[in-house]
Amino acid sequence: MTMNLHDHITRAAAALFVCATFTAPGLAQDLVISQIGDDVWGSAGNGLDFDYYGEFGGIAAFSFATTSCNVGDMEIDWYKSPDTRHPMIGQSIYRVKDGRIEQVGQSWLKHGFCAADMDGTCGPCAPSAANCDLLGIGCSDTYTAWHNGHNDEGHQSPKFLIDPTTGVLTLSPSDSTPTGDDKIRGRLQVKVEDIDPALNGGAVFIAEAQYTSEQDHLAGNSRNNVSMRILSVPSLDNITGLYSTIIGEPAIYLWRYIHNDVLLNEVVNANEGGLGVDGHIFVASRATQLPNGKYRYEYAIQNLDSAQAIGSFGLPATCANVQLEDFDQHHVDFHSGELWGSEDWGGSYQDGMIQWATTPFAVDPNASAIRWGTMANFAFTSNMPPREAEAQLGMFAPGVSTSLTTTVLSPCDDLRCTFERYCERTPNSVGDGGVIYAFGSASIVDNDLQLAARALPPGQFGIFFYGPEELQHPFGGGLLCVGASLNRIWPPVQANSLGLVELDLDLWSAPFNSQPGMVEPGTSWNFQLWYRDPAGPTYSGYNFTDAMRIHFCR
Repeated sequence: MTMNLHDHITRAAAALFVCATFTAPGLAQDLVISQIGDDVWGSAGNGLDFDYYGEFGGIAAFSFATTSCNVGDMEIDWYKSPDTRHPMIGQSIYRVKDGRIEQVGQSWLKHGFCAADMDGTCGPCAPSAANCDLLGIGCSDTYTAWHNGHNDEGHQSPKFLIDPTTGVLTLSPSDSTPTGDDKIRGRLQVKVEDIDPALNGGAVFIAEAQYTSEQDHLAGNSRNNVSMRILSVPSLDNITGLYSTIIGEPAIYLWRYIHNDVLLNEVVNANEGGLGVDGHIFVASRATQLPNGKYRYEYAIQNLDSAQAIGSFGLPATCANVQLEDFDQHHVDFHSGELWGSEDWGGSYQDGMIQWATTPFAVDPNASAIRWGTMANFAFTSNMPPREAEAQLGMFAPGVSTSLTTTVLSPCDDLRCTFERYCERTPNSVGDGGVIYAFGSASIVDNDLQLAARALPPGQFGIFFYGPEELQHPFGGGLLCVGASLNRIWPPVQANSLGLVELDLDLWSAPFNSQPGMVEPGTSWNFQLWYRDPAGPTYSGYNFTDAMRIHFCR
């Protein structure tokens, strides 16, 4: 780990420590994960922290301890199987490497049993009178790494037996024993090449745990049922925790804190499991400029608890001359007899939309969707710089929504036409200074854009001009707010008796339809008016309005 990356981790951990404390108790049953491992830095090998079970066929197997805590004001069911009224525990490992976050491994689900009602991790414990069948208010329950890695019959179940939005568990003895080699089956499986420190220089690894609990979910409290912790991985058989557990946040948040140019949004599938019972999805994007001047776009989608899952991901890239190459994607593997697929999706670019999609639910309900408790990645390289754009998440299974939208970074999004005023006006001979306006549409196809200005000296001439750069530089009697290559818009305009000017633009004609001033969908240009003002307060003889930034679309 380089010093620079270590500094990033330290900053990330410090920033996220605010998540590692509890505030006011939640309403009803509210389960959180207060510790991953034992939260003693550097302790390992005692069965209480992180365990390594060996490898088989290039796959390494792990488990780690988890401590849950009832921060609500009602006791939580903790009945032992075959009763389904108990929490289920999932474990994952993520890796941040070369500017990208990926989920590199996941486990089957551990059945909770016999709540310990311990003090210590979330305040005073009020033990339940029901012995270990209920977790008391303010009480904690710990499962060691050995417990969470126990893969004998009846101790684990695959993820498809849970409705992750409601937390409802279906027990099926025929599906509750993992298959495969005994060292790795059902456990937290990671490809050796994805975690071996000799092959992952500079990488940051994150352990994430997630609990499901029917009472907690139906009370609308599932959002905080996930926690993470940064790991130290000097070798496969010596994994320990760094810093403290980051409570109530999924691993995708660490990507944003390591790389602060990541755009991260939480998407809520409202009422997915009933009134007030939501599904939660996190979408993050990052664009970095490469040495050759192109841009690498990375996307990560983490489905926390949506049963509908995500079956497609689309975003716009509609500006002229856009180039797309080096497409890539990654889906974490399911294993040990889990029914769900984990194959990469097919991708396409058509009609200005980049689209990835899996096999439709109606064709294969077990197809490779972005299922709960998993993350998928998508990436490509483009010649166009990033802008914020509206992306679509297509839901996989039938339910309350067919699609959801969120904001991502995308090459040259031209779907939004926007006007934005900037810079300052300065006093002229008739008042506080000239003001620029834009009317109509910034759509190239509509070709219905008009520039105007007011508060000008009556009868005086001026000329509109535009350029790509924003400035605020004193010049003449005012501020020059547009820089780089300036393009004049003919003809000149003359202020009427009220100090007003108007000019209709023809975006299909010069200077807008040719270089260096070509206005294309997805580009932004800055506009300003220069005007004569012989009687102005600075005696320079001319002045400028403020400026208008226009983002053009198709």
